[in-house]
Amino acid sequence: MRVLVFTSLFPNDIEMNKGIFIKQRMFHFARLNGCEIKVIAPVPYCPPWSILRKWHQYSQVKKYEEIDGIEVFHPRYPLIPKSKDFGRETLQYSCENLMS
Repeated sequence: MRVLVFTSLFPNDIEMNKGIFIKQRMFHFARLNGCEIKVIAPVPYCPPWSILRKWHQYSQVKKYEEIDGIEVFHPRYPLIPKSKDFGRETLQYSCENLMS
């Protein structure tokens, strides 16, 4: 069985404890016989400028990593603070090529 998990709460190399409960569930699910799991855990785009203290960490997240045998993709999406609708649409657009 092939499973694609789409979540904004999943650990990455910068925030190792973010969404740890989802990682643990997927790790145990992946141990089932014949189960292949891929995770798409998008992060907001931020230029790598250290003056953007609050958002700078997002520029440091790897675009791809493997955590406990699970492939994890971290596509970037533009986000305008306090604009939910714009963020949702750009999130979908940034992830479309990963799902094809």
